[in-house]
Amino acid sequence: MSTEKQGVGSGPLEGVLVLDLSRALAGPYCTMVLGDLGATVLKAEVPGRGDDSRGYLPLEDGQSGYFATFNRNKRSFTLNLRAPEGQDLCRRLARRADVLVENFSPGTMEGWGLGHEALREENPRLVYCSISGFGQTGPESSKLAFDITAQARGGLMGLTGFPDAPPTRVGSSLGDIATGMFAANAVCAALYRRSVTGRGDRLDLAMVDSVFAILENALVRAQLEPLPPGRMGSAHASAAPYDVYPTADGWLVLGCATRPTWERLCAVMERPDLADHPLFATNEARIAHLVELTETLSAWTRTLPTDEAVALLEASQVPAAPVRGVTELLGDKQLAARDMLVPSSLPGGREVLLPGCPMHFAENPSGIRLAPPLLGEHNDLVHRELLGLSEGEIETLKGKGIL
Repeated sequence: MSTEKQGVGSGPLEGVLVLDLSRALAGPYCTMVLGDLGATVLKAEVPGRGDDSRGYLPLEDGQSGYFATFNRNKRSFTLNLRAPEGQDLCRRLARRADVLVENFSPGTMEGWGLGHEALREENPRLVYCSISGFGQTGPESSKLAFDITAQARGGLMGLTGFPDAPPTRVGSSLGDIATGMFAANAVCAALYRRSVTGRGDRLDLAMVDSVFAILENALVRAQLEPLPPGRMGSAHASAAPYDVYPTADGWLVLGCATRPTWERLCAVMERPDLADHPLFATNEARIAHLVELTETLSAWTRTLPTDEAVALLEASQVPAAPVRGVTELLGDKQLAARDMLVPSSLPGGREVLLPGCPMHFAENPSGIRLAPPLLGEHNDLVHRELLGLSEGEIETLKGKGIL
């Protein structure tokens, strides 16, 4: 049965052909975004094994829910890039592609004769995107990295967690995901520039760079404040109150980054005296007396159930929210209304909800058009139609482990 989805527009990147040679997460996240935006993504996978993430938990009838999350809107074909015949077929596909995305260790693609310089000779319009742990240049470019090493090396873990506890990895693979988002953004910019110049570009994305780039104002604080930025739990170094607080039955967060929101919070708590209290009257004072502030607010939040406290705060225009578990989000009405809970299926057929695309367009909408593919599901499209291989050639190459 076809995995094509009905009722979803073509997308703003319709007509863009992406050759996806990446695996695991950073590269596949980039190409997922491009696919969500309407690009045709051809995902090359190792014959017989596929993307490494096809083995990541959770598994359902041998199919990975992890793989499914990041590989919708793609067409899977098998190709052994380590063999000369596979490299030749890849070159032939690259001649037709608008974008190539890879996340092998720096130098690997060049060693296979598939580097940017080699491929742009035959396709000067190609946007060639390389994703790696430390980038293509610099003294550490040859080092390997996974998300946790990027979060540690890039400074994010040093800011995450509580002061009296070990550094903490952010709950999702933000090092991979941020890199994938930056990469997709760079690809779109390069495609726009190509529409002016007629030439593609070489994009060099590093996970450590990407993590470092999302440290907010920590770098400036390190230079302007007497103490280096450190772990503050859920509090914010530049605004208070801006934290998580206990309720009678759970947790809530609230943020008061302005004087008016602070005054409204004091009114909700029926403590107008706090608005101009010497310890809390200014944002600077509240940050300096964060312990006292947290104790004062927690004494109020503990007296109310989460939903009641949040309703009171929201009614007074104090930004607040319950701390929701992921399972609770499966029935979230706001996410559903925003098309962020999208029915799809695992490669084996199990129906699941996937996160939708958060980029909403009035015209040429984004969305899930293709369910995550089975390994080699689109071999006919790539091997026969795009590469023009005969049945005999396909059988020979399969026998040699190329396809």
